[in-house]
Amino acid sequence: MLKCDIHYPLGMIVTDHSDYIVLEKDHPELWKTGINTLSESAFAPLGLRLIRWIKALRVKRVFIITHDGTVTNYRCLLGEDGLTRSDFLGEAGWYKVKI
Repeated sequence: MLKCDIHYPLGMIVTDHSDYIVLEKDHPELWKTGINTLSESAFAPLGLRLIRWIKALRVKRVFIITHDGTVTNYRCLLGEDGLTRSDFLGEAGWYKVKI
């Protein structure tokens, strides 16, 4: 099992990283199973809600810390076509996008 596949408990994230804005706190089941396990149809509304929230912030930079497969799913929501597993970021990868 890779470290990115280990679920960090929501309570610990909120306590250990009080300077972070943690979304979906009201969905404890999502925090137990992980967003990267959702079907495309279940992920899309949550992903689009995050994108709308980011746009509403009107800030220069936002960091999303998540599983590499989830980043690929966000890229799909933002209009990138034909992505495959080879497009995954890998361990400690990052991706820059302007929305």
